Amino acid sequence: MIASDMIISVKNASQNNLKDISIDIRYGHVTAFAGVSGSGKSSMAFDVIYSYWRGEKPAVKSITGLPRRVAGVNQRVDSAAQRMRLFEKAVLDLPPKSLVIFDEPCAGLTRQDADRVCARLKLLSRDSGHAVLVVDHRLELLGIADIVHIFGPGSGSNGGQIVKTVTGAQYKAGLHPVVVDRKTNRPKHKIDIEYNEFAGVNNLEISFPLHCLACVSGNMGTGKSTFLNAAFAACDKSVNAGERRRGLRSVKGKQYIRRPHMITAAPVTKNSRSTVASYYGASPFLKNRRRDVTVADAMQLHGGDKLLMRRLEWLRYIGLEYLRLDQPSFTLSGGECQRIKLAKMLCKKLGDRSVYIFDNPCRGLGADNIPKIMMAMDALVKANNTVLIAENDPIAVQYADTVIRL
Repeated sequence: MIASDMIISVKNASQNNLKDISIDIRYGHVTAFAGVSGSGKSSMAFDVIYSYWRGEKPAVKSITGLPRRVAGVNQRVDSAAQRMRLFEKAVLDLPPKSLVIFDEPCAGLTRQDADRVCARLKLLSRDSGHAVLVVDHRLELLGIADIVHIFGPGSGSNGGQIVKTVTGAQYKAGLHPVVVDRKTNRPKHKIDIEYNEFAGVNNLEISFPLHCLACVSGNMGTGKSTFLNAAFAACDKSVNAGERRRGLRSVKGKQYIRRPHMITAAPVTKNSRSTVASYYGASPFLKNRRRDVTVADAMQLHGGDKLLMRRLEWLRYIGLEYLRLDQPSFTLSGGECQRIKLAKMLCKKLGDRSVYIFDNPCRGLGADNIPKIMMAMDALVKANNTVLIAENDPIAVQYADTVIRL
């Protein structure tokens, strides 16, 4: 039996959407939180445990067994390389029996890099005796965890519970393979771009096919984000575009596209008064109607409003039907931000021959939601557009028509 001082015990947490749940985290173990986006994983890890250690007052009855040192790195840091540098710094010279919390350490990583992260986490727990707590969706990490707490059953108000607790091996064995069921897109043309210099890279040459879903994949530091930024700058036809593409030597195939759209991984807005309804553009159609309801409830209440339904249908299609219309935009998780940006584009009457560029669009999403967002992107391609993404998630890569390895 493990002594009581070797366990971090959380009692009756009800922060955000958590529903009065209790949980134990053991030293010398890797404990993983899994579940769909918005199910309460990060709320428990950061808004309850980490906040409590920092002296704040989250909604929890008690937390016992916390160590003197808690190292935590949140997943909202943009690049995988930067997250890993912060992680290495956070765990440097940790005193014995510390708690290490990391939110999505494998987001944006190839399988090879994800395996390296997993090996480091095992060293921290089993060899150094720390309590390692991770929030992630990647199978590589969940498979090596000693304990996996699965949050759910749904997201938002439909989540906040522990639906199952299993070992990593049991979690891995219970998964079903992803079957990609869609018609493959055939490239019609391509873009060839040459720069004398771009973002510090001399003689940069990039190429990608049009009228398909193209995925740029590669290890940390191989230049995926540079590829996307260079592609956007070369294709941009807006005001001041010339300033952004300094060093451009040539671009071939530009006549086949109308314009590019860059969709970043940044939060949807910095406006503290913004809500899901106002950011998404649904407010004008609600007028005096209730906004303290979920997307799903609003669709039932206002099913006869075709203009409103057109917007809400896309939120439901990509799995955001649980969001409240009056929910502050800044409370959206990373995965929710990615999806609501995509839905905001899809609900408009889009033109054709555009290039939509996404950097890590599946960040923060699990196996349940990745197919939804990839099929939504496929809908853009089917409307005679091009989608270019930088993504390493193995499930997402399966949906690409072309994979560009860097």
